Amino acid sequence: MKARKKRFAVVHPVGRKPFRDRPELTYRDSKELADQLAVYCRAKWPLPQRIQVDVHAAQILINGAHRASYSLHESREAAGRAAGFPAEELGIEA
Repeated sequence: MKARKKRFAVVHPVGRKPFRDRPELTYRDSKELADQLAVYCRAKWPLPQRIQVDVHAAQILINGAHRASYSLHESREAAGRAAGFPAEELGIEA
């Protein structure tokens, strides 16, 4: 059984600035990642449209056309703890 990964995504529509709100994602595999990103995109593109997430190309397709790209990032807090730094050095309350 795979461990769950916790990341946040930055969604960047084509020709526009990235969205300010960022989805917090917790997933095991690419299918769960695509499903969670599709739910987030449904809030951004609410009309009845077909939303597909291409995990390998990091693209969001609306009605088959490339409308946005995304990138996954690990929060600084989680990255510091994974690296073994004490919470005091990171400025985080334990």
